Amino acid sequence: AGFADPRLVEDAPITVANPALEEKLCGIRFYSATYRLFKLPGRLEADCEDYGQAVVYKGTLPGRAAAFDLDSHHHIEAGKVCPVCGN
Repeated sequence: AGFADPRLVEDAPITVANPALEEKLCGIRFYSATYRLFKLPGRLEADCEDYGQAVVYKGTLPGRAAAFDLDSHHHIEAGKVCPVCGN
């Protein structure tokens, strides 16, 4: 509730370094996930559609001069055109 289009930035499995606990978990797996969330009520489209929209990242974020990862499938290189949807 509140975040209409969560963006998964990265995820990784979490290991349980305790054999006794692993046995009790019966194969249950755990993951760490980092999301980028924007609260934009009423401003996002229901579906991601290609209308020819694009962005150009200027490389101005500290530590991210060469590229910016919006999420796990949007790697935006500085100075290059990157196609995006309205969301």
